[in-house]
Amino acid sequence: MIPIRTLLADDQPMVLAQMRVLLEAQDDIVVVGEAHNGTQAIAMASELRPDVLLLDIAMPVMTGIEALPLIREAAPDTSIVILSMHSQEAYILEALHTGAVGYILKTTPASHLLKAIRQTAAGEYYLSPEIISATVASFLQNTTTSLSKEFPAQPGY
Repeated sequence: MIPIRTLLADDQPMVLAQMRVLLEAQDDIVVVGEAHNGTQAIAMASELRPDVLLLDIAMPVMTGIEALPLIREAAPDTSIVILSMHSQEAYILEALHTGAVGYILKTTPASHLLKAIRQTAAGEYYLSPEIISATVASFLQNTTTSLSKEFPAQPGY
């Protein structure tokens, strides 16, 4: 089995250390590097061409959201998973719109982080359960409002 080559990008040394310990305990995942800001993440993704990049949003020099489209250009085959404390819909949609294939909260259990890496490396999207619930609820609210304007209730329905 070929291990999933993973690059970590976060400005908090404790977070990086915890992720590294978790990931290195897996038989199918290898950590190929650690970036401490968005600029380093771009350079390292371009050089290392990881399968998956775990990218924090709030980093110095350049945020993860600013770096994301540049990483997509530099390493188009890398699956980018946002790792963040931000659960607001605006962050999630911006990340997905600019090329992320996953979004998980830093409060998500470790098992979800592992699932996100494996699933996105396999070419699928991954959103943590909390993100799915909030995003679907918002989508349904907006869609219901839009649809009720376009398709008013008909007698007999």
